Amino acid sequence: MNDEGKNKEYKSTYTPEIKKEIVAFANSSGGELFIGIDDNGKVVGVDKPDFVLLQVTSTIRDSIKPDITIFCDAAVVQINEKSIIKVTVARGSKKPYYISEKGMKPTGVYVRQGSSSVPASEEMIRKMIKETDSETFEEGRSFSQSLTFEYAKKIFHERNIEFSEKYFLALKIKNADEEFTNLGLLISDQCPFTVKAASFSDNDDVQDRRVFAGSLLKQADEAFAYLELNNKIATIVEGLLRLDKKDYAETVLREALINALVHRDYAYSSSIAINIHETRIEFVSIGGIPGNLTVDEIKVRGVSLCRNERLAAIFYRLKLIEAYGWGLSNIFKAYGTSQVLPEIIATQNTFTLVIPNTKKIVHSSNEQEQKIIKFIKENKSITSAKAQELLCIKQARASVLLKDMQEKKLISTKKNGRSVRYELATFT
Repeated sequence: MNDEGKNKEYKSTYTPEIKKEIVAFANSSGGELFIGIDDNGKVVGVDKPDFVLLQVTSTIRDSIKPDITIFCDAAVVQINEKSIIKVTVARGSKKPYYISEKGMKPTGVYVRQGSSSVPASEEMIRKMIKETDSETFEEGRSFSQSLTFEYAKKIFHERNIEFSEKYFLALKIKNADEEFTNLGLLISDQCPFTVKAASFSDNDDVQDRRVFAGSLLKQADEAFAYLELNNKIATIVEGLLRLDKKDYAETVLREALINALVHRDYAYSSSIAINIHETRIEFVSIGGIPGNLTVDEIKVRGVSLCRNERLAAIFYRLKLIEAYGWGLSNIFKAYGTSQVLPEIIATQNTFTLVIPNTKKIVHSSNEQEQKIIKFIKENKSITSAKAQELLCIKQARASVLLKDMQEKKLISTKKNGRSVRYELATFT
């Protein structure tokens, strides 16, 4: 009688293909494989059982990853006075198990479906990884095991740091089972995550879009080059000197970019977004603030908690960052006592760093102030609503601008009940 099912499989003879059944049992709820019983349940036995047993154990040891031997037991048993090989497979704790030569993809990962062993879907493989990996994202096993590191190798060699397979374990690019980790995936040429950048005109119309892909090291280089391309130079006269100054300090742009790459949550597939406006650059990365930190603790006290410590370690080794946790502090220090400072906007799922272009903002404010003064001279006064209409700005910006002008003694207020109008100060 044939009683094959989800947890039992019969094979009349040994073939290397038994590894599919063993992988499927380990990825499902375990099971038993009998060699020497045909599909109809008839006991046919095996010749040279000790030799076949050796073939079976070799297959288990050499053809399946991660190491599954601890979850398997193979022995010669007697049924109806005939020698049978019985392989007992327990449910594994490091799923997904896969056929070494095929890799961690549907052609190499099998599960039990009824009495058959079938390829697992990519979604199922991801689910198994998530369920069994209790490590951080960086430590987890990469879904793709066919990784190359041509760009990483180039960058390491430029820094006179050796980069070869014998160092992969030390760098945490591979784990103890010789599998590529997600850290390896991030710096590999096959990294699936991207950085998307866009530059905008004064009217916030999109002027240009770019997508940077490949190794995170490559994305860092190319995205920084793009930021520098959009970092305009203005000539400033100081005394007898004509100085060329950029809108943003290079250190600020580099720290902001590296912060976005190192601290984003790679458990999500969305891209980092860099929005380059005339008055600011926004760096939007996926994942809120790690731990229980607050925005004030980051801005005022310089407290930092790294989400991807191993990735940060590689960036530090390559001298792409100066020290752990100082990136945002350095950005705020660079602005010193400027009237306009960087801004952090954090939600549950995003972290946005806004870098202001102080030259453009000051210039823009001066122009707006002159327009308001001109309007008041022609019309005697102005309201906040009229200032919004005149300058095409929002209420919040109009309120800030009018308050600044009062503090500068450029205008004064005249109240009439609930109505507030702004007139020129008597000494303007």
